[in-house]
Amino acid sequence: MADEQKAKLRLEIAHVLFIDIVGYSKLRIHRQSETLRALNEIVSGTNQFREADAEGKLIRLPTGDGMALVFRTNPEAPAQCALEISEALKSHPEIQLRMGIHSGPVNEVVDVNQRANIAGAGINIAQRVMDCGDAGHILLSKHVAEDLEQDEYWQPLLHDLGECEVKHGVRVHVINLYTDGLGNAGTPQKFQQMQVRRPGTESNNLPAQLSSFIGREEEIREIKELLAKTRLLTLSGAGGCGKTRLALRVAADLVSQYPDGVWLVELAPASDPETVTHLIAEALHIGEEPKRALLETLIDALRSKRLLLALDNCEHLLDACARLVGTLLKTCSTLQILATSREALGVAGETIWQVPSLATPDQGAMISPESLSRFEAIQLFTDRAMAVQPRFALTSATAPAVAQICSRLDGIPLAIELAAARMSALSAAQIAERLQESFDLLAHGKRTALPRHQTLRAAMDWSYALLTEPERMLFQRLAVFAGGFCLEAVENICAGDGLQHDQILDSLTGLVEKSLVLVRENDGRMRYRMLEPIRQYGQERLAETGAVAVARGRHVHYFLRLAQQIEPRLLGPEQQEGLDELESEHANLFAALAWAGQHEPAAALKLANALGWFWEKRGFLAEGREWFMRTIAQCGGTAADLRGEAFVRAGRLACWQGDYDHAVALTEQGVRVCEESGNRRWAGMALNNLGGIAAYRGEPDRAVPFCEQSLVVGKELGDDDLIWRSLADLAVVAFVQGDYDRARHRTEEAMQISRQRGYQEAGMLLLRNLGDIECACANTQKAASCYEQTLALARKLGHKRAIAGALDGLGKVAFDRGDYAAARAFYKEGLQAVNEMGHKSLFAITLNINLAELAAEEREFDEARRLCMIALRDSHQVGDKESIPAALSTFAWLCFASAGQPEAAAQLFGAVEGIRESFGMTLPPREVGRHQRRIGAVREVLPQEVFTGAWARGKAMSIDEAIASTLESQLCP
Repeated sequence: MADEQKAKLRLEIAHVLFIDIVGYSKLRIHRQSETLRALNEIVSGTNQFREADAEGKLIRLPTGDGMALVFRTNPEAPAQCALEISEALKSHPEIQLRMGIHSGPVNEVVDVNQRANIAGAGINIAQRVMDCGDAGHILLSKHVAEDLEQDEYWQPLLHDLGECEVKHGVRVHVINLYTDGLGNAGTPQKFQQMQVRRPGTESNNLPAQLSSFIGREEEIREIKELLAKTRLLTLSGAGGCGKTRLALRVAADLVSQYPDGVWLVELAPASDPETVTHLIAEALHIGEEPKRALLETLIDALRSKRLLLALDNCEHLLDACARLVGTLLKTCSTLQILATSREALGVAGETIWQVPSLATPDQGAMISPESLSRFEAIQLFTDRAMAVQPRFALTSATAPAVAQICSRLDGIPLAIELAAARMSALSAAQIAERLQESFDLLAHGKRTALPRHQTLRAAMDWSYALLTEPERMLFQRLAVFAGGFCLEAVENICAGDGLQHDQILDSLTGLVEKSLVLVRENDGRMRYRMLEPIRQYGQERLAETGAVAVARGRHVHYFLRLAQQIEPRLLGPEQQEGLDELESEHANLFAALAWAGQHEPAAALKLANALGWFWEKRGFLAEGREWFMRTIAQCGGTAADLRGEAFVRAGRLACWQGDYDHAVALTEQGVRVCEESGNRRWAGMALNNLGGIAAYRGEPDRAVPFCEQSLVVGKELGDDDLIWRSLADLAVVAFVQGDYDRARHRTEEAMQISRQRGYQEAGMLLLRNLGDIECACANTQKAASCYEQTLALARKLGHKRAIAGALDGLGKVAFDRGDYAAARAFYKEGLQAVNEMGHKSLFAITLNINLAELAAEEREFDEARRLCMIALRDSHQVGDKESIPAALSTFAWLCFASAGQPEAAAQLFGAVEGIRESFGMTLPPREVGRHQRRIGAVREVLPQEVFTGAWARGKAMSIDEAIASTLESQLCP
């Protein structure tokens, strides 16, 4: 190829002035043309433009409703040019502009026709800076302003507006430029709007506090000062001293100071150290990635974040928390952690702050009610006492007893609240008297225990001693619950062995009234919970009776029965209710699995199998797979039918994680075990798994036999669930092969079965598949209807995978209609749903490719390349052969459109055709026209022999060679 035909690429730092005509879109077409012509004349007439243009150091880039000027001269040139333009606009009051300036890297691409195209961070950020302004504003990035201030000949007026968040989450520091009546001196309304967090944007997950926060002003101030100096602050102290409430109050006060939010991770319900990383990732909405440790994904997500992580109740998972916190602090330099724990974490650099008791008066001191009310412990007792006894008041008659109570309890908040709760049945004097008796008993306790531990135990012992015998028995047994419980569970697990069924409700009511159990209403049902220190105290009391195994066993079998009863409902019209019920008991189910795994392995395996659909449908993929593998190992070589089912279910979860290799290995092992044990239902499901995986990987020849075999098994067993799944996978194979009539027929067959049986999820997924078929055939109206119905059902069922699929489809429809803003919104929302679940095999890859196509159409080439590379790497990693040619095709177009490399583009387009032919894939009709236009554009600029040679070289490439060539490209981010 001749040198003049080669594209040139240069990367350098340039100074960019981005200009936008305010209100351009509202002008009539002829006025738009006149305005653009006038703007070009104004700009061309400025001294800075003429000088830079004459020296060959300027590129003017039209943007549709304005222009971008790229200067390679001194940094002051764009600002001087902007002021000249503002001066000229005095003669053109009908034209209103806003301007943004930034210095940064730009890519200049010159194609074979010597047409220049500019892209890069310099252009993008200049536009984002401009977006912060209103009519008349000249805005600079802080970097540019600093350069101007260093020039002694430059005397602008610069107003520092501060930071705000602009498009795609980018933050910019904006300076307003004005001088001598030029520019707009006012603060832009656009900037003020961007500084205000958008409604609904989540910046924290802190719970609302339902009771008032009393005192602690000095402590709050001190903790905030410490957080300004340390990256790990641990609030330490005895259970009940108020660590959690204090941490939540400080965290809530600091939300605005952390650009990436304040996030609470509640560790109290967890019993397994291995879950700490999962709990943090879940709180931060960070999904797993295939074939990668979750910790690595978590570190990457937090590496550049400025956020505060609040870890609550670390003491029972101390070693795991210490290891994880140490790793995060070493790898994430801007992360801060506020922890609460009875013990220090023992991590290097940790600052330990002992939570003090609330201030109390000296015992026996004669203080007036007015003076007494200044003590925080008295304030807390009074507030909580009035909540249960509205007529209570701190008077000369009650003050001495209240002072005695608070002093005896050493100002520990939980103990004070427990004491105040007794005001519903006892006077302050009676409480003080009974509390004194409890202290007398405490004298025989452990002398080495911390005084506050003794004091809290005294309060707990005292509360426990005041319970009736049925209340005590119930209190002990309630300690086996994790994360809360309902009345039905209490009646089934706690009744018996001296506690009658008809005593349960009254005893539970008594515990609620005494603040040992909390209660809240949720969807018309009452849900109960014990505070963690109280639950731990109850566990100790239960252990003293020797009845732990009995209570735990009842807990396991109750939740096993519950899961088994709900499981069939997860395939039918009551799916949503069943999923919601299981999710509300998630902590209890995990606790039951943990206990059963150690003491009743077969029950653990039964429970895991019963939860398989729940984990799959609600996206608990990693946790579910981990429990399957753990329970399989605990069962050893027994319970072959249960193990076979567990292997197949684990394979399904691995498939939806995008871990296809392990999915195949697990499923094949499940086939063998199921066939040996005679479990035909799950042997058929295993065949269905293998067929589906092959279809998703773009291997139709391998997929068809598996799907047809699973269909035969389903028909022999009369298993409609297996039949519709097999038909659906056969439809996917036909779709990949371009046989849309057959794909539609198979899908409709499966839909008929799902309607007859009331399979909500099946109908929803099949409706989305039908939407894909109609979309591929360019039947956008029918496709949109299918996707909209799918989305409504998916949101109702809480099915994130289907939500993502429907949003992907709606995005494609909007893209085909030319509504790029709507398409981007759909794609972004879908990607968010997918990332929470770690689905790299399907929609995450597809959505990134679609976003790359969208960015390419809008000439945001840097973003297009970035997204395209993410999709290509992920699809190659998981073996998703259907997505690989799509990603390569997009990259081929970027080689031509953004980099001026037509020969490289022709070679990649040839590789795409070869790959599709080798796998029997066809291009959907909706994409044919765009694909052919792109190839035609490349062919047009290349000599015929050059195009033909490049195409042939690409078509001869293997899929691995094509991917390697692309990843090694100089355009690859």
